Amino acid sequence: MQDIERKKTGNYLWVARDKNGEVWLYQNKPERRDVIGKWIDNKVWHQTGNMRLNKRLAELFASLKWSDEPRRIRFDFSDEEGGQG
Repeated sequence: MQDIERKKTGNYLWVARDKNGEVWLYQNKPERRDVIGKWIDNKVWHQTGNMRLNKRLAELFASLKWSDEPRRIRFDFSDEEGGQG
């Protein structure tokens, strides 16, 4: 089932930086919530499909600011041997 979902979405995720500087990945394009200083994915209940990046990974998006729109990024879920991981 995961392989079907990956093909459907093309392994794309959204990345955005909250006002407090945390960088998050989202399954769907999030919407800015100025009052709370966070981006919210309204299509995922309880935000369970989203993931906060640790500081090391967040450095990959150092140029991303709270004032920027979320960026659509592509992830390769393959392992080094070419199979699905």
